[in-house]
Amino acid sequence: MDPFSLAVGLGEILPLIARAITTAKEYIDTVKSARKSIAALINELEVLQANVKNLHSLLKDDAFTERSVRFDENSVLLTCSAACEAKLLSLCKTLKQEAKGKMNRLLWPFTEKEYRKAIQDLRDFTKWMQFALSIDGCRVLSQTSEDVLKLMGQQLEGFKAIQALKMDTLQIIEILKDQKLTDQAKTEQEARKCTLNWIATSKYYQKHQLIQASRTQETGFWIMKKEKFIQWRYDSSASNILVCPGIQGSGKTNIASTIIDNLLKSNANKDSPVAYFYFDHQDQSTQKTPAVLCSILRQLLDQLPDIPSAVTELFEKSDRQTQIPLHECERFLIDLACDLKYAYLVFDGLDESEHRRSFLQSIQNVAGNRQFRILITSRPHIRDILDMFQNYPNLPIQADREDLKIYLYKELDQGGIYDIADQEFVRGLVRRLVDGAEGMFLLPVLQLRTILKEPTLGEMEDRIADLSGSLGEAFADTILRIQRLPTSRSRVGMSTLMWLCHTTRAMTEAEVSDVLAIRSAENEVNVKYRPTTKTILECCQGLATVDGEGRIRLAHYAVQEYLQDHSLHFFPRAEATIAVTCLRYLAFKNFQDGPWSTWFEIESKMKMFPFLSWAAMYWGRFTRQTESDPEVWSTLFTFFSSPAATAISNQVRQYSMPRNSNYWDAGECRSFTALHHASRHGLERALNRLIDSGAYGVNELTQMGSTPIIHAAAGGHVLTTRGLLAHGADPYLINWYGNALHCAAEANKAATVRELVRSGMDPNTENNGSPYLVSALDNDAAGAFAALVQLGADIESQSASWGQGHIFFGAAFMDCDDIVALMLERNWAEIEMRDPSGYTALHCATLGGAVMTVRRLVEAGANIDAMDYAGLTALELAELEGNRTIAKLLRDYESQSPRLS
Repeated sequence: MDPFSLAVGLGEILPLIARAITTAKEYIDTVKSARKSIAALINELEVLQANVKNLHSLLKDDAFTERSVRFDENSVLLTCSAACEAKLLSLCKTLKQEAKGKMNRLLWPFTEKEYRKAIQDLRDFTKWMQFALSIDGCRVLSQTSEDVLKLMGQQLEGFKAIQALKMDTLQIIEILKDQKLTDQAKTEQEARKCTLNWIATSKYYQKHQLIQASRTQETGFWIMKKEKFIQWRYDSSASNILVCPGIQGSGKTNIASTIIDNLLKSNANKDSPVAYFYFDHQDQSTQKTPAVLCSILRQLLDQLPDIPSAVTELFEKSDRQTQIPLHECERFLIDLACDLKYAYLVFDGLDESEHRRSFLQSIQNVAGNRQFRILITSRPHIRDILDMFQNYPNLPIQADREDLKIYLYKELDQGGIYDIADQEFVRGLVRRLVDGAEGMFLLPVLQLRTILKEPTLGEMEDRIADLSGSLGEAFADTILRIQRLPTSRSRVGMSTLMWLCHTTRAMTEAEVSDVLAIRSAENEVNVKYRPTTKTILECCQGLATVDGEGRIRLAHYAVQEYLQDHSLHFFPRAEATIAVTCLRYLAFKNFQDGPWSTWFEIESKMKMFPFLSWAAMYWGRFTRQTESDPEVWSTLFTFFSSPAATAISNQVRQYSMPRNSNYWDAGECRSFTALHHASRHGLERALNRLIDSGAYGVNELTQMGSTPIIHAAAGGHVLTTRGLLAHGADPYLINWYGNALHCAAEANKAATVRELVRSGMDPNTENNGSPYLVSALDNDAAGAFAALVQLGADIESQSASWGQGHIFFGAAFMDCDDIVALMLERNWAEIEMRDPSGYTALHCATLGGAVMTVRRLVEAGANIDAMDYAGLTALELAELEGNRTIAKLLRDYESQSPRLS
């Protein structure tokens, strides 16, 4: 490569540096806690910018070109330039926090470790650029690292240019020698990062950062002076579980955040790592027990130098997509803690989890290792939490008076109160709010906001006289204040609260803004009506907030409960309104050019119209709930009459799930009719209307061969399935997977399995597909498996028909833990039965790498010493297969089992 071409490449780096500097400066005024770090980053970027500019000019200079310097394709400088560009792209992306809005400038998007790494990388790139700022330096770096090492070893005395730059030649040689070691370390770091990312996302700290930024830093330390807390933290003989109950709005989350910060700061050494999890009522899909424990495991491993070999081996043997099984995650955590002094785990808001029962069981399993010090916050009087922790110490949380005073004075000062009132008024107001707090932070905060909205001192005094006396009254006052805003702002506030109260998942800033732009008189998205996040939050009057991932949420679980309890009053037609909005949106003329041929086109539309994916995913759920509503009914058939609308709603849904490209292929989506939609979503009334119209064939096939009854059965919609059968639907028609009963079994829809069999389908005649019981193995569908057997499915005959051995062995091999347990419990299989090779189910599970089922079988009494016809035990088979995880598991069980003398 010639110097000019390299100069062109360097020229592309300069805009990236400029973008990074500009974006970093946006954080200066908003992230006060990180100002020094931000300034240091900007300084390093500016130094790098100056050196890149100088090198860019040098490479374009005629005098340089005349020297005929050519750069090897693997030269040190070219490699450095490419690495610099990649680092800057990553840096810009992190700083920009794409598609998340300016509210995220409230959070510094780097952990301390990531920040130090970024600074060091920028300094290293600057050194290389400085070294290249001479013809001799460039000539050296135009070669590969191997050649440079040889050359510099031979001509150490000759590099005057390097000395002129005050760079130690020996240091440069060492840098080059270290390059290979650095590359090796980078490879190891990448492997470590891949493993950690497989375990769980690295974004666990974002909510913690958001809470850090919002809380008053001088508050919350009272809890760490309490004897029960001190014993939990330091006394190995004391209980390793501490429960901190508190009423709604008492500041539990802020207290948890303070504790986490203190633990992280005090336990910087690696023998007492800290992990935490904030439960959130609006994000249940990401808070299932395996996901929570995987997040905890990831955090602990982040703080330790090495990842245990058992974790690495499981990662290498997995498909790198399947999550760690729950019991494996529990075992990894327990094993990990054995080598630590303590491992502190903090769980906030456990009462907000819909998956508490499973989580409580896992915590009980993990807490058996006393190295774990577990702290839990929750509302009191939650039955299952009380039952679980009744014998453990309790340390109640309530708003501390001094903390409240500090917070209120700070809010009043920032609100400009001293421009209106004197010190005596402020003291009296703070005293009044603190005295009426009733152990809550949330109540006086809402009361204060109500007061500060008044424009004059007299009106503030009037407002104080009739302050709400309870949290419910405070919420009612806030809603009333929203309703009294100017019409357009009131609409934004109340509509936002309606969507947030009823959404099936947290909505992004862009999604909320896009849906609020919809106008009843228009048939397209008008971007001019999209409100900013700032406007949305102002119109919600403190009842909504933005999280660290750019999602708008209700500010507190208590707000969610209040709105749900009063939904009929505030949002009398909420579900119908949501259904109509989604259906109208999908039929907008913005999407009439669909379905689209490529993933790029789909992505472009989803980015341009952020609400598109939400509408495509959830319109059916809300329409099913409100099908009889006249407006929903009318809008639904307007939607059905648009071929583009029905096609793109299916396409975007399948793409977003995400599914194989065959599912969102344009041809497949065009063939997906209104009747298929009605069947998939269980729209019983609409289905009858569509069939009666004669416009749709009850057995109409999509391009992939799916019929309406296949979608109804796989969706678990009994009445829709029954209606289709009554109109002559053929449940034996097959798509690529099988017929309606196959699909219902695979989807674990026991109710529609029963409906199909009772309507006449033979559970033992598979009709050109695999046996129905085998379909249940695909998703460990134990409910459907049980229903099939109860309805007459014969396990022995279907095993023979399958041709791959007994179904019990197949379930063990495929890690169908629930089906294996079901078959043993109901005596549908013998635990020590053998296949033709002499394998037991334990052998089969071992061969399949089915860790969960291996554990299940051994705990159910499987003989670890049983040998196949080749004389191999399951342990020996695991060792031959190189499955160290199962081998260790079996050895552990073997060591615990009594042996005959």
